[in-house]
Amino acid sequence: MVRIPAYFEVFEVLCWGAGLVTSTADGFSGLRSYEAKQKLYFRKNNEVEQGLLPDLLRYLVQDDKALASTLQHYLNQYEHVFSILRSRPIITYQDYATGIARFLDIWVLPQLAVLLHRLSGKLSPQTTLHHFHALLVSHGTSGIQAAAVKAYIKSLVPATVDAPDFFYALDKVSDKSHKKISTINAEVEGLRAEISSSKLTAAEQQELLGTVHCAYMAATALSRFSEMYGSTRMDSKATLVERFRYHYEAFCGRREPDRLATSHIGLFDGFIASGLLNASGNGHLERQFAIFSQQVGARSVEAFEPLYQLVLATEEEYRDPVAIEQAFSKLEQHPDYRLFEAFAWQARAVLALENGETARSLAFYRNVLPYSDKQQLGHLGFYAASYVIALEISQEKTLPHGCLNPLINKRIESERQLSVLHVALPTVFTPFSEPPEWSAPVQAVFSSIREFNSDMLELTRTPLENLCNPLKKLNEFMGEFFSLLASGSDEAQFGKLICKAIKSKDRERSVLSMHTATPYEVLRDEILYAQTLFGGLRLCFRLNPHLRSYHELSDAQKKVILKALSPNRYQHDSQLVR
Repeated sequence: MVRIPAYFEVFEVLCWGAGLVTSTADGFSGLRSYEAKQKLYFRKNNEVEQGLLPDLLRYLVQDDKALASTLQHYLNQYEHVFSILRSRPIITYQDYATGIARFLDIWVLPQLAVLLHRLSGKLSPQTTLHHFHALLVSHGTSGIQAAAVKAYIKSLVPATVDAPDFFYALDKVSDKSHKKISTINAEVEGLRAEISSSKLTAAEQQELLGTVHCAYMAATALSRFSEMYGSTRMDSKATLVERFRYHYEAFCGRREPDRLATSHIGLFDGFIASGLLNASGNGHLERQFAIFSQQVGARSVEAFEPLYQLVLATEEEYRDPVAIEQAFSKLEQHPDYRLFEAFAWQARAVLALENGETARSLAFYRNVLPYSDKQQLGHLGFYAASYVIALEISQEKTLPHGCLNPLINKRIESERQLSVLHVALPTVFTPFSEPPEWSAPVQAVFSSIREFNSDMLELTRTPLENLCNPLKKLNEFMGEFFSLLASGSDEAQFGKLICKAIKSKDRERSVLSMHTATPYEVLRDEILYAQTLFGGLRLCFRLNPHLRSYHELSDAQKKVILKALSPNRYQHDSQLVR
């Protein structure tokens, strides 16, 4: 069924077309964890930027750092737009191929046309992007096949230059296969040797080599993209170049912009090229989504009557189990049930949670997840993945390494990106402690727990013990500490008592099942963990009364406890604030 591809999927296709990715092992597809995908996308090693993002930017604009920075900003904005599109359900009988064809023609090609039109005056022939623009806009061909590739590159070499070996290699360009970047590099190096004895000056030779190299890469990439596009188009025999030019004409004044073109101009100028952080509610994006939804025959979840009646039955103050089951039965008997089946499982999961049946609820939420592989569930898939994460952690069992990765991926891929303001929080060492640099997967897990707990509080029928409490183990340790303290010991014994309550081996182990955090770290950053996992101290203390007792100790008393738990970490943290 129709699904808008994730940003990583689209970015990988760009890299395939450019020739930067030549096998599944080189791209995101073969990676299971989101963290691995992030590192492949972008990482810094000794202040050197690495990954497919800087590789693609260098490929497109070579050493033009200003233009590379502009393009990186655009890509960041597009990633945000993708997160909005992916966060919405698209419920339709249309298949995936149809959705991709509509996606290319309604979003990708119009935005590419706007982008190239806006950048056209800034592009040098020494950039690959310049030749993308030239080939797509003004080169006299309706398609980028082998003949067009050869003709375009030959047109850039002056007639006075004699380069038989280069032209011989160029003539081997074929529609059956596309040359790798390494092959193009080698052929251009061969051209360097051939023109070294020409009448061109050294500067002219270098300029020609740069132009030919960028043109060769652009033409080869567009040949790949044209082939990809040809395999996805549905009801039109138009080529990639023809469809691109149709959209481009609206942006350069050759035809009157229709409402789709107008919306793309507005989206690019008003958000992509702007410094705005959030496109939620952007009217231009909403118009594009409406056009896309109409063309793929998307159904409204809210307007599906059997599901609406089920929601009404479950929201009654005094629920009638018979009425609820009748509503489920009518939903399941509806001819369109398979389109909305995931929503039915979600409804059963919520009911089970409110009845205190966490194991059944977990099973029902797990039943939702496979549907997200077939259709775009949007926020439903996001919450299902988040709740499964929280419920799995609530099971209080050891989680095998990497077991949450598929859930984290599903959550992140359907999560709407939001700009979050991180505030420095106090510890016993400093009033302003910088938050730790948690990876995106860790943040996704913590956010899943916090959102699950927040949502469960709104379900008034949900028992408090059904909430996810990752600090339960630490609360038990502190309960033992305060029990020992109450038996007659005084404050001078704090250090000995905490070591008696938390044995040596437990002091070095994580008190969280899904992230490494020792008792020292969580107690030191008590406010951070309370806000991150529970949304604040109030709920944290309702679930963990012994952590409240710790919180109410003086800073001096807390320092005694922390020093006993980890003398080395205590010394390190004490020195940082001097």
